Amino acid sequence: MKVIAVAAVTAGGKTTIVKEIAKRLPNAQSFHFDAYQFEGEVDDFYQWVQDGADYNVWNLAPLEKDIIKIMGEEIRGNLKGYLEYERVAYVQMFKDIQPSSDYVIDGTKNVETIVEEIIDIVK
Repeated sequence: MKVIAVAAVTAGGKTTIVKEIAKRLPNAQSFHFDAYQFEGEVDDFYQWVQDGADYNVWNLAPLEKDIIKIMGEEIRGNLKGYLEYERVAYVQMFKDIQPSSDYVIDGTKNVETIVEEIIDIVK
């Protein structure tokens, strides 16, 4: 099983990319952060950022439960690390995540090109 995480700024095309990937990989599962209701959700994002953008305010248990359901218990350790350390602002991704990523896709390319690159990586 392979996991693809798609990250981008708001309205950056994440859902569009995931939908295109799902069309081509029929066994794909996808989870969309916006589809969940989380305890501790932020109402005023501007103020939240001004206050330091604490990403740990969300209780992501519903998302964790769904991921574990399809991936099994072995994902729990990885997910715990993600939730505690790697779920940081987009800008932090360049410092903390990008250097250790196996693949980085250029999000400025058109949807078709991005999807083709991801499909090639997964194969």
